[in-house]
Amino acid sequence: MEGSIKDTIKKNSLLIYICFNIIFLLIVRSIFGGTITHFHIIGKSIIVLSGITFLISIFTFIKNKKKIGIFEILVLLIILFGVIATIFAINPDVSLYGREGRYEGLFAIVYYILLAYLTSYIDKDQKIYVVYAIVGTGIFESLLGLCQRLALPFIPKLYNNGKIVAVGTMSNPNFYGSYMLITLAYVIGLFIDSKKKSNIIFPAILILIAVPGLLLSNTTSCAVGLIVIIIYLLVYCIKNKMFRKFIMLFLLILGELFIF
Repeated sequence: MEGSIKDTIKKNSLLIYICFNIIFLLIVRSIFGGTITHFHIIGKSIIVLSGITFLISIFTFIKNKKKIGIFEILVLLIILFGVIATIFAINPDVSLYGREGRYEGLFAIVYYILLAYLTSYIDKDQKIYVVYAIVGTGIFESLLGLCQRLALPFIPKLYNNGKIVAVGTMSNPNFYGSYMLITLAYVIGLFIDSKKKSNIIFPAILILIAVPGLLLSNTTSCAVGLIVIIIYLLVYCIKNKMFRKFIMLFLLILGELFIF
């Protein structure tokens, strides 16, 4: 039994690491938020994780004896341009670590890109668990954002021009809206891919939860992103003869837009 567990962990070690990072980032944001007091705690954790992820990426690349392809070239170019930008930055510290409310320094960018790169190495049937991890954390963020806008007690809030804004744990409406858009895209995918009619109920409920998070972020870029997703979805559904599902999904989202 013990050997079986070890073999399972070893086989799925990369998947476990990726999902751990997704959930860990949510926990860190939830505990420390975006206050300047905890900036160094968040910054240092990102530095450590980016270093670990970098080493795992190199090890995984060598282990799989993979040749350098377009994906690897793009990743290396983004990192290279990031390093050059940091060298010539007006404020190198901000370029490396980010600042309050915008933790998007070089370490964070490298960290996120390499996590995305590592997902290319996990098996196709394992990738659904990465989707579940993103959807789970995204639904939590959407519910938290809704609680913030409702000004519920004991919920951390962020004010902009005297008004409460929905940011979840991210301290920035643009980051929050982007994550809500990613979450909604994955939930829509789960809805479309459901084979049985009974299986579309849960994804439909998740869509009803995710849409408010996207709307409450109040970001124009995410509204444009939603339109692009719907257009792509229309083409996909017509091509795969799923027009009835598209109508159901479109009415579901449209109805909630009118309610809000």
